[in-house]
Amino acid sequence: MAKKTKKKYVVIEAILIVLIIACIGCYISFASFKSSLFIPDYAPGTIDNNAIKEEESDENKTVSNTGGSVSLRFSDIVTVNKKEKKAKLFFKNPGSSTENIILYLIIRQNDKEIVLGSSDLIPAGYAIYEMKLDDLSSIPVGGYDGVLKSIYYNEKTNAREIIDSEINVKIEVQ
Repeated sequence: MAKKTKKKYVVIEAILIVLIIACIGCYISFASFKSSLFIPDYAPGTIDNNAIKEEESDENKTVSNTGGSVSLRFSDIVTVNKKEKKAKLFFKNPGSSTENIILYLIIRQNDKEIVLGSSDLIPAGYAIYEMKLDDLSSIPVGGYDGVLKSIYYNEKTNAREIIDSEINVKIEVQ
């Protein structure tokens, strides 16, 4: 009888150890998740209200049938107005690009990402100079390191492409 009891305790201890290891693994996986950024598989159909069509005479879209072309123009300084919940920036998706873009403004601080806001669709040939932002109440006035994260979408299907890019920027919150 003592052997059966001892065997039960060994089995129970083994199960507890496995559960503890699984819990620790889950905690580490979720604790290291840096951002609450949700990136959709398909772009929304609406062009950003702040997107401005820009005239371009010297650019063309010459790409192979199996490829694409991405080029960007931007400023690496972003000014945020907390009261108006707007960011002043320059970001252009030139007419030579074959991809549409959604842009995210993100502060990186202490191994965390804080998403300040995002654009709607920025088609090729459009630029934005202003971005609407989310709630900024938890962001103190000051200077921050951040990124403009651009997510690329096929201009014909609106399906997300396999590339993204991040542009390091200085964000000044006023």
